[in-house]
Amino acid sequence: MSRYSVNYLMIFMFISILICFYVTGCGGDGGATAVNTNLNPVSTPSPSDGTGSLEIFIDWPGLTGLESSELTAQIIPTGVTKVRVYVQTTNGFNIVPYVDIPMGTANSTVINNITAGQVMISFQALDGSDNILSHRVAYKTILANQIIATTAHLGVTISKAGKFFPVNLEVNPGDKIYWGNNSSITYTVKFTVNDSPVSITMPAMNLNNPPLSYALYTLPSDVSKGVINVELYNGNTLKGSGSITVISPPVINTITPSSGLPGATVTISGSNFDSSRGSNTVTFNGVAATSYSSWSDSEIVCEVPSGAGSGNVVVTVDGKNSNGVNFDLLSVIYTLLQTS
Repeated sequence: MSRYSVNYLMIFMFISILICFYVTGCGGDGGATAVNTNLNPVSTPSPSDGTGSLEIFIDWPGLTGLESSELTAQIIPTGVTKVRVYVQTTNGFNIVPYVDIPMGTANSTVINNITAGQVMISFQALDGSDNILSHRVAYKTILANQIIATTAHLGVTISKAGKFFPVNLEVNPGDKIYWGNNSSITYTVKFTVNDSPVSITMPAMNLNNPPLSYALYTLPSDVSKGVINVELYNGNTLKGSGSITVISPPVINTITPSSGLPGATVTISGSNFDSSRGSNTVTFNGVAATSYSSWSDSEIVCEVPSGAGSGNVVVTVDGKNSNGVNFDLLSVIYTLLQTS
């Protein structure tokens, strides 16, 4: 190779480096990301980064949803002194310290400084010795710089006319459901869980001097996801019906590999993904994947979509979001540096 050829080659390489710096932002002030001298992938903050707030409303049976001619006072289990609220990651780690809402105070409270993203909210009705008398779990997505409201239905109200409120209660495996009888009629609630019949009888309430008429039932931890039809009887007479829907939001355990280029194939392992994809989705930092190799209840294989950036991977099943697990999107330049 002649001296002139070498010079031309060096000039070409120098121009290429300048284009990299000033057009693609490889370094200096020309781009948003500095050169990564450790040759590790650089994570771009997710749009969901930041903190938000959660406004919680506590709804006891008997508080709402009844005919105006009937008693509408709250029916709270005997001995309840407070409701303890935990805000956790979907795999059970506390995001902020728990908050106690004493009975007899405001029906709502606001919890601040919650890291944005999918959270699990645990509501525990406690007695004076911190024994759990009722337990519910809910899932919400916290948005940065916003207040997200959620209502904790700590049980189901049954009215004199045989109506349920709420008519369909979303529950999770292991929830302790509180049934409140808000009428002068003795009612029996009947449903089937895991092929086993359940029958809960609640005595009539004395409307002149109302005692607390309620019953508690804990769902098995292995209850199947889906709708459980509930029937309400007065003796042998069917008086009404409703349902409880067992939900089990998807949970991501691992993503393999944890970094890659657009078009790379990744395997997402976890639980509650459903047996088939249907309308369920996987998003990479908010960008939906379009190419899937396989989908099962515990594993998803898909390609990183074009246009995605570094950030959380989230699986959405039946409108319920999983926890977010970080995925680092690599650039072609970074990959060439790694392999050179």
